[in-house]
Amino acid sequence: MSRISAINRCGQRTICGLLIVCLAGTLSLQNLQAQAPATIHNFHRANLPPGTVGQGQILRDRSLLNHFQAVEINVPAKAFVALAVDGRFERPQRGSVKAGLLVGQVYRVQISNIPFYEGLEVYPTIEMVNRLHPPAGQEFHFPVPIHFTQEDLELALDNQFVTRVVALENPREAAPIADDPKDQRYFDVAPHEDPLLVADQRGKPMAITRMGSRIPDYDTVSNIFLFGMPPLLKFVPDANPAKSKPTVNPEAAIDRQQRNVPRLPIGQPNFHNVLIPSGPRR
Repeated sequence: MSRISAINRCGQRTICGLLIVCLAGTLSLQNLQAQAPATIHNFHRANLPPGTVGQGQILRDRSLLNHFQAVEINVPAKAFVALAVDGRFERPQRGSVKAGLLVGQVYRVQISNIPFYEGLEVYPTIEMVNRLHPPAGQEFHFPVPIHFTQEDLELALDNQFVTRVVALENPREAAPIADDPKDQRYFDVAPHEDPLLVADQRGKPMAITRMGSRIPDYDTVSNIFLFGMPPLLKFVPDANPAKSKPTVNPEAAIDRQQRNVPRLPIGQPNFHNVLIPSGPRR
C-alpha cells in the first residue's frame, strides 16, 4: 500500500478569489504540458533502502547537510508515540510528538496502545529528504506534519507494508482550502506506480514513512534497527502559550524555492552519530 500525503500551502488564509487564480494556473499548466510534455529526471524509487533518497539529496544540495527539520508526528488520539534516543525509546506521549529530525537520516518510531489493538506495537521509520524554510526562530511553529492513521496501523498489523510520501504541494496546483490540523489529506497510488515519482510530479517530497509488522531486533553493537541512532532535537513547549504563538505572517513560512533538485543514484547510506560541520554556504 502506497500513499501520498499533502502539506497544504494555503493554511488558514481566506480563499475568496484564490479559486479563480488556482484554476487559471492549472489550465495554463495543462496547456503547456499538452504542447511539450515535461521530462522528469528521477533517479530514485520509494522502495530503495531507507536513507538512500535522503543521502542522495544531500549530495546534490549541500545546504541540507546538518539541518534539523521540525516535524510533528501524529497518531490516533488514544495511541502513544515515542522516539528513540540513546539506544532506547523515550517515554511514550499520547497523540503527538514534536522533534527536529536531521535531513538525510532515518528515525525509528514506536507506536503503542493502538485503539482496538492494545498490547500490540508497530515500529515505522521516518526518512527526512528535504526541508522547509520558516522564519528564524519559528521552526517548531511550522513543522512537517506526519500522520500515522488508524487505517495505516491496522494494515501494518495485518502484515501489510505501508509506504507514505509526505509532499509539499506545488503552489500552482495547491488546493484553495484550509486543512484540518488533526487530519491530513492523502490519496492512494496504484500498485504499478512509484509513490515517490508521483509526489515529485505533484509537489516537493519532504519525508518518506515506511511501516510493517516487523518487531524489534535489537543489536546494541551495530544499532541497525535504530539506523545508528541519528541525533535529534527535542521540542520543549513554551511555559507561556501566549508568547509561543508565531508573531509573523504564516505566508512567510511557505517554501518559495522553485529549484527542483534531481536525485542521483548512490550506494548504501552511511550513518554517523557525529555531525560533520558543513562548509560555507553559497
